Amino acid sequence: QFMPDSSGKLSSMMFMVTQFVPGRGGGMCLQFMGGDWNIEYCQLRCIAGPLVTIAAASGDANVTIKECLLSRIPGAAVGYWGYGIFAYDDAKVKVVDSNFEELKVAIDASFQCDVQLEGCWINHNRIG
Repeated sequence: QFMPDSSGKLSSMMFMVTQFVPGRGGGMCLQFMGGDWNIEYCQLRCIAGPLVTIAAASGDANVTIKECLLSRIPGAAVGYWGYGIFAYDDAKVKVVDSNFEELKVAIDASFQCDVQLEGCWINHNRIG
């Protein structure tokens, strides 16, 4: 969880969310609650479970994702769940040259958020 007024860069890493409790839902891999964040050349993965989210942005978060893969964990059964990006409130999310694969929802944009996609590949998701 990255708090308001924080900022930074995450590069060339793999992040996986594997938390899921039956009847209670799933976890969140990266949660940006504010600040400027750059994520590049990373693999962002999740298990298939209700409300499991790879990256969430809210508040005054300004998140840029560049040349990343957002997908389920290799070998995990393809399920009906798993969110790539969940953006809400006044968050700004820009995704460039990235792939969204085998998720339930590639991007969920709510309320006053601003989401921009450039050169992305959205493939084999239930909902784009």
